Amino acid sequence: MALAGLGAVFTLTFFSVKSQVRSADDYLETIDNVRLLQELNARLDRAAIEAEVGVLLNYDALNVTLRQMSRVQGRLEDSASVLGDEEIRAHVAASGKRLHEKDATIEVFESRNSIFRNSLVYLPVAAQSAASATGASPFGARVGDELTALLANVMCRSECDEAALARLRISTAALAETSALLSPEEQRSLDPLLRHAAVFAEYSPKVDAAIDAVLAADGRPYEDLFVAIEENHEHAAARVGVYRMLLVLLSIGLASAVAWMILRLRKNAKALGEAMTDLAHKKEIVEEKRVELAQLNQSLETRVLERTQEVTRGHEQYRLLLDTSRAIPWEMEPGSIALSYVGAQARAALGFPLAEWTRPGFLKERLRPEDRERTIARFFAEGEHDEIEFATTAMDGQVHWFRCYVTKSMGSDGLVTRRGLLFDISTQRMLEGELRAAQKLEGIGRLASGIAHEINTPVQFVGDNVAFFAESFQKVSVLLEKYRDATAANPEMRAAEEAADLEFILANAPDALKSSVDGLERIATIVRSMKEFSHPDRKQKVRVDLNANIQSTLTIARNEYRHVADVSTDFGALPPVLCHPGEINQVILNLIVNAAHAIGDVSRSSGKLGKITVRTVREGTNAHITIGDTGAGIAPENRDRLFEPFFTTKQVGQGTGQGLAISRSIVHDKHHGQISFESEVGVGTTFSIRLPLDAEAVAEVRAA
Repeated sequence: MALAGLGAVFTLTFFSVKSQVRSADDYLETIDNVRLLQELNARLDRAAIEAEVGVLLNYDALNVTLRQMSRVQGRLEDSASVLGDEEIRAHVAASGKRLHEKDATIEVFESRNSIFRNSLVYLPVAAQSAASATGASPFGARVGDELTALLANVMCRSECDEAALARLRISTAALAETSALLSPEEQRSLDPLLRHAAVFAEYSPKVDAAIDAVLAADGRPYEDLFVAIEENHEHAAARVGVYRMLLVLLSIGLASAVAWMILRLRKNAKALGEAMTDLAHKKEIVEEKRVELAQLNQSLETRVLERTQEVTRGHEQYRLLLDTSRAIPWEMEPGSIALSYVGAQARAALGFPLAEWTRPGFLKERLRPEDRERTIARFFAEGEHDEIEFATTAMDGQVHWFRCYVTKSMGSDGLVTRRGLLFDISTQRMLEGELRAAQKLEGIGRLASGIAHEINTPVQFVGDNVAFFAESFQKVSVLLEKYRDATAANPEMRAAEEAADLEFILANAPDALKSSVDGLERIATIVRSMKEFSHPDRKQKVRVDLNANIQSTLTIARNEYRHVADVSTDFGALPPVLCHPGEINQVILNLIVNAAHAIGDVSRSSGKLGKITVRTVREGTNAHITIGDTGAGIAPENRDRLFEPFFTTKQVGQGTGQGLAISRSIVHDKHHGQISFESEVGVGTTFSIRLPLDAEAVAEVRAA
């Protein structure tokens, strides 16, 4: 009987458990998560379309929506595991797979659309620059028409006209053919436009394909999941009905048995009643605890959501702080020199897009070959902190110096992660070079001034003595002639004259004395030029005779050009020019020495002297100086880099690459003037300097 009672209790318990309806909260939570995923999926598609047409300027909306969908997908998987239905789990897994595929297609779209939008934005600017550069060309009108056609096709293509893409390629090809008819300078103005037009044409269909792939994934997994949840709920309700019916029948049987047992166990009725009362009380307590637990879970979810939002805001504020500072934050892949992250300031530093910075091998390629191994070794050196300086080449070929602060940390996988900040110190480097050159020239100037002063005194009294001797010799010559006339009949005197070769002395001594006087005057001129050239500059600008300064500089530099070239000067009438004389002397000296070196390379092979031509003329409110040479000219590929610091075309040991950079800084920055050049390979080069007659007035106008 005890076993029968136990069996009846077990059966009653089994049917009671099976007859309980699963909590509606579980189904509602699952359905809410599915609906939220559908809403986020539609929002993601809308953000992708807005990014494609340019409404969104970045991809933050896409990335934030993807992260939200990932969190909702995790909650959906948790709620599906609570429901315990295999079909629902399968549909949830399909939803997760679709989200992963969506993430991959979004990443491809972002990469392609960034390149596409960059070229689309740059094309009008490049077209305007090309039109300005080719406006004076005989083919300027033709270039303008083809630029207009190209931009029209670009705008049509941006409205998804496939026929415009074909016309765009035809317009680009026509413009390339016209470019071949232009001068090299005008061709270079069209090269960026042609490159961006090619990129635009190449990436336009790729962006369309990427956005189609993003939008191709439909919401079918979510709809199937809705159906599965409803079917599961209906089947569960049907099973519960069956079990409740069985429970009722079993309860009736058990009630009859219990009634029979009550008759036999009346003595235990009171105890059974108390037990039932206590059971009901405990059930109420359990229900109260369940409600409290649900409220606690809801409060915990709210707090987690609020904390997540606070962390997200803090992260965005930190990222905004980094992006608006001059420092460039960066981080490398563990155990590698490849960058995994770099701040937005990097785009302006070297001209490359951020996607190019994070390309494997990019940083190594940008390092100068002579510094590459040393710089990489410093990144992998021991220690937690380091400071590294290295030079890189920008997109336009210019050299940029960076100071890099490195922090190294060891990960749990044993690999070292490097991160830190980059500072562009190119301007500081150039100023340091100018300071060293100025200090060196200042020391040389003081030495030259002292030597010139010491030479000047003996040259003066030697010159005075020679002049006295020349004047006295003329008088003595007259006296000797009279003596010779008086002793013409004396044979001994004639023999003495022949022995002393008096005729030769009287004929050549005046020329010898004149040559000596000329030589001494030339020495005095050189000494005066050295004193004027080496005279220290004042802090304030002074008015000077620019023609006299140039003549002094030519005298000083004569040893550089006298064996390779003749110098021709054509000095126009110039008023006194307000400037720093010593610095202008340095600019003229640099250009004269460069001209002599350029002619020397040609004269060594031809054996002929070249020519250096120096001219000055007044042009309105400017003094215009030109220095031309008949050297080999400047190669076209070197012309854009001629004024870069440390760039030189001379042999190792002959030039530092600082002369023209310093000259440009003196003329442009300190005197508010202009320095330019014209060169033809095989003919020569002419440098032009335009200095304001009153540099202070120009500076005040620019400041205003």
